[in-house]
Amino acid sequence: MEGKKEEIIQENEEIKDEIIETEEISLEEKIKELEMENLRLRADMENLRKRAFKEKTEFARYANENLLGEIIPVCDNFERATQVNVNDPDMEKFLKGFKMIQDQLDYVLKNAGLEKIQASGQAFDPNFHEAAEVAEESDAEEGTVVEVMRTGYKFGDKVVRPALVKVKK
Repeated sequence: MEGKKEEIIQENEEIKDEIIETEEISLEEKIKELEMENLRLRADMENLRKRAFKEKTEFARYANENLLGEIIPVCDNFERATQVNVNDPDMEKFLKGFKMIQDQLDYVLKNAGLEKIQASGQAFDPNFHEAAEVAEESDAEEGTVVEVMRTGYKFGDKVVRPALVKVKK
């Protein structure tokens, strides 16, 4: 009987050890599972943070682009006004002041990212230029912009408005 008791105690100890070992394995698996979930949640949070920053930046850029697009006609009017030829000395002073305002506006817009597209004397590029007329009497090479009829603008790498040009045929 004493031997049977010890055998039962031994079996109970073995069962107890198996249960503890199974619980340890289960807990280790649970810890690994929670660690992986934590890692995924951190990655999701970082991706969310990056996406929010990108969306905020794109929104600001889009807002600036729209505003700059609305200011371009004002720049056109300044350009037209400063190209007027006058013989009156008082009007010349007025136009000089007007030109200074135009230069200041151009400077502010350039700092905001709006750039004039250089076209005169350049090879015609449909990505930046819109051909309005063809010139045959010019001494320039074929396919060269000989006159800019309306200034073009780009904001960063994006063309806001192509330059309206006359091209040598």
